[in-house]
Amino acid sequence: MLSGKEVDNRNKQHVYSLAFAHFAVEVSLSQVPQTLIEIEATNFLRLALARSGSRYGEASALEIVGSKGCVVTVEIDSETYRFAKENLHKLGYADVDVELGDGAYGHPAKSPYDKVCITASCKKIPEPLIQQLRPGGRLITPMGPPIIEQDLVLLAKETEGGLKVSYLDKVLYVPLRGPYGF
Repeated sequence: MLSGKEVDNRNKQHVYSLAFAHFAVEVSLSQVPQTLIEIEATNFLRLALARSGSRYGEASALEIVGSKGCVVTVEIDSETYRFAKENLHKLGYADVDVELGDGAYGHPAKSPYDKVCITASCKKIPEPLIQQLRPGGRLITPMGPPIIEQDLVLLAKETEGGLKVSYLDKVLYVPLRGPYGF
């Protein structure tokens, strides 16, 4: 995630192409923590992440929830899935549950989740992930088409079942694949 203030319009195409590279790309240390801060990630036990991405988010989340918590990540790309699973294991984060599948559908077997973090831009918030979010839970996602600035959206599922949506910032993410993506 890149803050809208930090991304120079001339470099957006280059940044977008790097998102699909199969090599390490230096990112701001504030990228993952911003999403974890916005969903109040200091107070949860069950987290689902749609799209494995850099694996930094999963490792950070597991550090927060500790041994009593549960971090599940779902990756649609089989090569990235294998890479994520191997890297997390090598780095001592084998407790992260890495699933192969479409992250927009989450992982119902371990739901409900306290927090859901989608790390790819979507057209709309995937209904299956809202259903897997417990009352009182929070979901964060970038929304909007690829290449141009997107909205970082926070959804709070109220205890009585209502949904409250807030727009937090302008960001730039790779697109979510599948019916909820691009």
